[in-house]
Amino acid sequence: MRPLQRLLVAAAALPAVGCYATWDIGPSNINTLHVDKPPAAKVLDSKGRAVTVDRDTELIFHAVGPVAQDLDVKFESLAVYGGPWTANHEWWVSGVLRGDGRGIRIDMNQVESLTAKRFSPGKTAWLVVGLVVGACAVAATAVGVIVGVALSSAE
Repeated sequence: MRPLQRLLVAAAALPAVGCYATWDIGPSNINTLHVDKPPAAKVLDSKGRAVTVDRDTELIFHAVGPVAQDLDVKFESLAVYGGPWTANHEWWVSGVLRGDGRGIRIDMNQVESLTAKRFSPGKTAWLVVGLVVGACAVAATAVGVIVGVALSSAE
């Protein structure tokens, strides 16, 4: 592939680039989540920061053992029932999945950790600006080298 073609492919790929903000949430902190009406719910992450969880937030439930699979979902609505402190230890998240409207129930006793993830337009914009500035610097350097070689061979 020629350099110009590579540059055009890279430029075409820029809109597909995206950055995400992620937060680790301890399962015990999930009991405050109820994402069924605005405003969005807030939950504390592992560093004590308040994280807004809304219908655009992707929740990744990491399973306890190697047999179970991690679950990566977005919710239209979400509620937490029970908890690890209840007499029968029943603890689950129940909700409606965003997109297809199916109901889901997740046994939190089978969840080791939880990650919240949301698209970050600000981080993505800075990444694109950095890539464009970097590409311009490379192009300017290449032009300088070409002009320098042309001038030195003309002498």
